[in-house]
Amino acid sequence: MEEATVARPVALVTGATSGIGAEIARRLVADGWHVVVHGRSRERGEAVVAELAPHATLVVADLRDDGAADAIVGEVLGA
Repeated sequence: MEEATVARPVALVTGATSGIGAEIARRLVADGWHVVVHGRSRERGEAVVAELAPHATLVVADLRDDGAADAIVGEVLGA
């Protein structure tokens, strides 16, 4: 008999490349979530995602830019 695979719920954490946002991402992963880490710094974001792997995805975007919010939502829906 095969075990059913239960997908993790997905959370988007904006500003998750440092500080409180990164701590929230860590907590969510510890609680069983897959986290989409958002921020403007690719370097800091990659460090957070590496720490949380395989339960995190990075999206680098500046929410002040046109279309950034749509790109982020696309990442969340694809996670």
